[in-house]
Amino acid sequence: MEYREIAPGELDRALFRHFERRQEVTKCRRRENGVWVVRDAPFIDDWSEDDYRFLLECLHNTLQTGGALFGVFDGGTLKGFASVESRPMGTRGQYRELSSLHVSAEC
Repeated sequence: MEYREIAPGELDRALFRHFERRQEVTKCRRRENGVWVVRDAPFIDDWSEDDYRFLLECLHNTLQTGGALFGVFDGGTLKGFASVESRPMGTRGQYRELSSLHVSAEC
């Protein structure tokens, strides 16, 4: 596995060609009457082409505004990524937002 920053020039739909963003959810945590409970709520979350377009728009914005994008590659194929925003957060500006954290389904 190779861990590295993803450059703006690499950021296009082809980068995600073999990335499988799919998850089968069976139970969800819900807040009911002030208490957290786990309920059956099955669904499949699978990104559409519109979702990928929006993701690319967001990640480009992250890089254009001084944030960072890191990827994990196996044999040159993207298997996971994380993005960190540049805008300081917290009472002293000591934090940055982790805006994306995704791993391809087969991993």
